[in-house]
Amino acid sequence: MRFKKFVAGLLAATSLVSLFAVNVMADEVKLESVKIDSYHFSDAEFRTFVSGYDTNKDGTLSALENSKITSIDFNDNKKIESLDGIKYLNCLESIKISRTNIAKLEMGGAKNLKYIEAQKAPLRTINISECTGLVHLDLYATSLSGVDISNNTSLIYLDIVETNITTINLIHNSELKKTINTVTPYEKTWISKPSLCYGKYGYTNDAVFVGYNKDCTVYTSCPDG
Repeated sequence: MRFKKFVAGLLAATSLVSLFAVNVMADEVKLESVKIDSYHFSDAEFRTFVSGYDTNKDGTLSALENSKITSIDFNDNKKIESLDGIKYLNCLESIKISRTNIAKLEMGGAKNLKYIEAQKAPLRTINISECTGLVHLDLYATSLSGVDISNNTSLIYLDIVETNITTINLIHNSELKKTINTVTPYEKTWISKPSLCYGKYGYTNDAVFVGYNKDCTVYTSCPDG
């Protein structure tokens, strides 16, 4: 009898600790329960992915279940077309959507997000303003014409090659500017005629940037003059 009471007490204590942990996390990243339906997750492929974390099969992603979703890898999955609802998944640390059919990425308060890879996805819209912990952003060959990284002050890697982005402001991205200044010169960059602005601008060895001017505006092609 005493053993049963001890086990019951232990289970209750464990539940309280788990609840406390989720509540603390909720305070930090605005974690919440969300219904797993077409209203909250419109894409069937994405909804199936989220449903895999619904351990009690009640059709709702609880705060605790939500906290278990830390990475998304849809690379090379042509079935997925939308990540609508990703704003509810605020414990994400890594997102991989390269070579998918996703055109929009609207993040919520995923402050723990560190890594985004979206190579050759037809991205036209991206909002990562609340992803303040982001360090790696790979937008190679997307359809973007602009991206705001002013709040992403931890960013150390950015690839915007073969996009429609012509300039980008780095005034708030001191870590990224350090990367630009410390890499190997132009020989290994993507620039077809690097001599046009070599010596006047900084270069990277991994096709991230061409250079930047005194106002911290990055050029993705050599500026005239």
